[in-house]
Amino acid sequence: MRTDMPAEIWLDPYRWEALQEILDQDGTDIEEVLQNYLIEVYSDRVPIERQKEVDRRIKKERLAAVQEAEARKVFCAMHIREHGQEYILMEKNGREFLQVAVFLRRYLRNEFTTPPREFAQVFDHAEEIPAQRFRELAELRLENTGKVSGIFEIDLDKGLLSCLHISDGWQTFHIKDVSTAAYQAYRKSDLSQDERWRRFFEYLDDKQVSRLEVAPDGLQGSRRLRSDDLQFDGEISEVNGALNFYLSCWFDVDEVFGTHVVTDENSDWLNVYANYSLADRQVCDTLDLILHREDSRDEELTYRLDDNEKAVLREKMDAYCTKETGLSLDDFCDSLMEMESTETLGLKM
Repeated sequence: MRTDMPAEIWLDPYRWEALQEILDQDGTDIEEVLQNYLIEVYSDRVPIERQKEVDRRIKKERLAAVQEAEARKVFCAMHIREHGQEYILMEKNGREFLQVAVFLRRYLRNEFTTPPREFAQVFDHAEEIPAQRFRELAELRLENTGKVSGIFEIDLDKGLLSCLHISDGWQTFHIKDVSTAAYQAYRKSDLSQDERWRRFFEYLDDKQVSRLEVAPDGLQGSRRLRSDDLQFDGEISEVNGALNFYLSCWFDVDEVFGTHVVTDENSDWLNVYANYSLADRQVCDTLDLILHREDSRDEELTYRLDDNEKAVLREKMDAYCTKETGLSLDDFCDSLMEMESTETLGLKM
């Protein structure tokens, strides 16, 4: 990186002092006057074409320096829930699981000099980001580029912490276990950082909690549904006042739903259904999932859709309905409701 070149000058101290007294009255100083004079000399003596060439070189080097600094940045992101409030934060200091665990323990034990009212306030240099940015960082974490050091879901209201592992996906623990693991890592002051990490994970080794067991508001994986994930198959049926669409699960369902299906460790599989309300004429808020386990236990689950996913699903449903029935989605709903009305009227007569 280029640095400015110094210019050494000499002046008798008495003359320097006298000159500075006069310049003080003008609100300036010797250094500023000389700097401006040097720029004037440069502008007067260096040809315009040469100045342009120099300016381009300076701009190029500054841009390269900015890009280099940006490339060195490592991010972490946290989705924190506490006292019914939600905060989605991003930091540029590359904080990792053990560091977050230590901060969490100190917060729970009220060990900060100025105790924060909420855990989110511990990270005073973090910036709030939208949910979409959080999902983008989660995807970047899974790509193992080294740009994201950690992605965390910290629910203090439920007492749970989830971290996104590069190869194993989401791992969920009780916060009390994470706090104890941090204590084990730092119980002795003379341990190396590698030894601290070893003790931390050794304590958490058998403490994982299934995300299916702790997600009453719906499943959640490391990313949201994308448009190219949404492909339907089979008949459009009516179930309990809604059109029922079967969703082909050719995409990585574990990434989206946080399940453990795409693996050689079991023979579990999913059926996924999207619904469209006949009365409200809108996509229903959740996907219905049936998890078929290899031990023959079936489990009914849900995945809560965001507004963007619902909008994309509405377009996909309309296109699929037109293809399968020759009618648009709402026209098909009209025909079903008219048919039901006629059947009801026939029964009354």
